[in-house]
Amino acid sequence: MKNYKNNNQKGYALYLIVMMMSVLLAAVLGLSNIIVGGVNLAIIVRDSGNAFYAADSGVEEALYLIANNPDYCDDFSGQVGGPEYNATYDVKITCETGKTTVISTGSYGDARKRIEVYFPVND
Repeated sequence: MKNYKNNNQKGYALYLIVMMMSVLLAAVLGLSNIIVGGVNLAIIVRDSGNAFYAADSGVEEALYLIANNPDYCDDFSGQVGGPEYNATYDVKITCETGKTTVISTGSYGDARKRIEVYFPVND
């Protein structure tokens, strides 16, 4: 009597390895997606902070100009930190009777931040 082995298991190891590699690849791709998203968020936060500081610089310059000349009511723009820093601000000043409004918009990269300051002016 011959002993025949059941050989229907051929290729099962290859199938198992391919399935395990697919699951591992999916996990790695998901993790890399989370990491890239975190890096992009960190860049947005950095740019947002720099845009806010640029807008704040515009407000400070406007307050300085108004303190030295209470009738100053011109719009202006400027750059913060030199050309390599590339942060800018645009300031709009609105003068009304008894009140001055300063609106400064700071820009850095793709981020924009706006600060509005209202203060009374003594005539």
